[in-house]
Amino acid sequence: MSQQQQNFGSLLLIDPDENARDSLELLLAGRFDVDSVDGCDAALVEVRRRQDQGLPPYDALLIDLDLGRHCADGYETLHWLRGCEGYSELAVPAIAFSRHLCEVTVLRCIDAGFELLLPKHGDPDVLCAEVELLLGVEGLERPQPIRIAA
Repeated sequence: MSQQQQNFGSLLLIDPDENARDSLELLLAGRFDVDSVDGCDAALVEVRRRQDQGLPPYDALLIDLDLGRHCADGYETLHWLRGCEGYSELAVPAIAFSRHLCEVTVLRCIDAGFELLLPKHGDPDVLCAEVELLLGVEGLERPQPIRIAA
């Protein structure tokens, strides 16, 4: 089995932009099991559905910080998800992505408990490599909080 066909874990992708979700899902699908939703409420429903089915928590959360028209932004969404059984900061790493990579965004990500901040439309290979690194794929050590990946 080639590396592109291996499954390295399960991800919950939260992004209000359907086209972006579809693109990211397609990009990540060869390496990860990906479920995608458009906002906080849908993410909470998906986590509860997974629990009801007896499935383990997702291995990582990928959250757009600007959830647009939805009631909670990415920081609040992570806060609500952390309250779900099995989704503590130590159990499930969270990756933020944003169009705005400024000092304020970095500080808010640290405060919220994100482990990685990526540019919204960055290099897809970097995204896959960073998620694999974060999950400790192929014996790689999990990085220390928070880094900005170019």
